[in-house]
Amino acid sequence: MPKQPHQPSIDEAYLAEALDRLNLFCADESMWFPTWAKKEHVDLFEVPIPISSNYFRRSIGRSTQPLMILSERSLARLYFCLSTANPLFDTLTQVLTDEERILIEESDKSQPSGG
Repeated sequence: MPKQPHQPSIDEAYLAEALDRLNLFCADESMWFPTWAKKEHVDLFEVPIPISSNYFRRSIGRSTQPLMILSERSLARLYFCLSTANPLFDTLTQVLTDEERILIEESDKSQPSGG
């Protein structure tokens, strides 16, 4: 059996940023979320996900069947391709991030403060 090439680990902060930015484009009920493999999987790009590995899944609503799954490496590559190939992607994610922050701040202001 051929030896598998060593894959360098992916920075957790980069994965968190990629996940946050990709989720800006998803409805609340179909966002990507991290999980870990209880069994072996193969992701959307045919990348194997071994048992006990972290990966990302996207479902519709409360469905237990994932719509799509991505390994950490595939999520990082997808984000890299989207943000590198299209400078407008970063601009749009910044606009959406700012809008989300404003909505959260407005929501916090409208909440009665505990006293």
